Amino acid sequence: MISKFMKNIGILLTALFVLGACAKNPAVSFGKKCVAKGDKVYWSHVWIYDKNQGIDANKKDCELIATDKQ
Repeated sequence: MISKFMKNIGILLTALFVLGACAKNPAVSFGKKCVAKGDKVYWSHVWIYDKNQGIDANKKDCELIATDKQ
């Protein structure tokens, strides 16, 4: 039987392969970065992007995330 850990590794590798196929010249960037679109801020620790277009996410946009949780 395949362990849960191996199954998760397989899913992760498959997802990276499928998402990486979306870009013509793919690159991966690690580290928390954010992108602001409208009134929402999207963040991730792993970004897959096209090297020719560059990455829109940056660390400065992470400051826009509301830290007040009242």
